[in-house]
Amino acid sequence: MLTAAEWADIDGDKKSELLIAGDWMSPSVFKYINGRLQNITATTGLQTHTGWWSSITTGDFDADGDIDFACGNWGLNSIWKATEAEPLTLLVNDFDGNGSTDPVLCYYLEGQQGTFARRDLLCKTMPKFFNKFHTYRSYVDCKTEDLFSKEAYHSAQKLKCTELRSFVFLNDGHGHFAGAALPNVCNAAPIQQLVSRDIDGDGHLDLLCLGNTNQNYYEQGDIDGFGGVLLKGNGKGGFAPVAYRNCGLDIAYFVRSTALIHRAGQPHLLIGCNSSRLLLYGLKH
Repeated sequence: MLTAAEWADIDGDKKSELLIAGDWMSPSVFKYINGRLQNITATTGLQTHTGWWSSITTGDFDADGDIDFACGNWGLNSIWKATEAEPLTLLVNDFDGNGSTDPVLCYYLEGQQGTFARRDLLCKTMPKFFNKFHTYRSYVDCKTEDLFSKEAYHSAQKLKCTELRSFVFLNDGHGHFAGAALPNVCNAAPIQQLVSRDIDGDGHLDLLCLGNTNQNYYEQGDIDGFGGVLLKGNGKGGFAPVAYRNCGLDIAYFVRSTALIHRAGQPHLLIGCNSSRLLLYGLKH
């Protein structure tokens, strides 16, 4: 599912490319070629960064004259962990043969891959499997590839997520990017909104990271304690978090949208949150 998009000229040809981010995918780039948008992600170095990306913002973060970008991700403050060796995997197929598509989320725990859904949840969703798994032990002992028929498993679409940290991607000037993880404080919650702006007036772009989520399965609970973080840019593509007491930031809401506006001639940040009122913050150097 796509979650964010930005237009930016990443290769210096004076024409904007489309940058998109989403779940179960890498940040991707589409370029107008012969009157059509074509996916050129394979030429950008981004294709290995598959994640649950939720936000995107652009800017020249290393002050070298080209456009870089940053992407917000799910973070590390949940049961979910993802690496190249032990990715999160979504199996998609009609596993019970009833004509509807069944998504089955799999993850690794202590080196073994299993399903997120426990026996009761999986069998309630696909009742035919009550006949296969009469006990909890039979379900626990079953390997992921043996849950379903061999044909259903091997023909299933398999979507992978290998990275849950938020990243900055620096452009080499030719549309090829090198990725670096943002400071670990950004991994306390899903980063739903990123704002790039020189907030402290030192001539370097900074990043404002906002997030939280109330969209988890009920057994996991909400991720709602993240008050946002201001990352001070050093003009070389690096960022360092600013202490909460020094930036006036405490936005522990379910942030979903932001907009830069001017009010009484001064820049302000308008913040939209689920289950809450609109918030308005003045931006001061």
